[in-house]
Amino acid sequence: MGITHEQLRDPACFESVVVEFLPKLYRYAAAHLRSREDAEEVVSAVFTRLWEYVHAREKGIIEHLPAFLYRSARHALIDLVRKRRPEKSLDELAAIGQEPRVTSPGREHERIADHFFLETALLRLRPDDRDLLIWRFIEGLPVNEIADLKHLSENAVSVRIYRALARLRKIMEKLQ
Repeated sequence: MGITHEQLRDPACFESVVVEFLPKLYRYAAAHLRSREDAEEVVSAVFTRLWEYVHAREKGIIEHLPAFLYRSARHALIDLVRKRRPEKSLDELAAIGQEPRVTSPGREHERIADHFFLETALLRLRPDDRDLLIWRFIEGLPVNEIADLKHLSENAVSVRIYRALARLRKIMEKLQ
């Protein structure tokens, strides 16, 4: 199930990993940051670390590549946040999302307001709760992969997701 360092040293294999995980890691980073440039910096750091990691060790295997990459992304996020505090602007929040498919300016305003409302509520959650919800509902990761990421049982992850959703609902009710 894992992937060897030797396989990842092959440029074609490494490129396939980048193609598969770049959009997922970008969305993960963008959900935590409100700057496109910062999200790109985090993703770049993840793949740079992966490249250096597999070249620094002659032999080895990465058992759960998604867990390895998301853990690296979380560490890169923490490093970036420690280095500088991002500003929160509505324009930056809108820039993170996909291009709007709605033609009505009023609806676009509502979409941005809803996004801002959800982003505000998510930011009030504990980081672990926020990660669980982002991985499950934004990234669409199955519970078993999240369990691998968090080193928990699937049941524990399901319970934590349920409780995180309950906390998010309470926060959203208070914000309204």
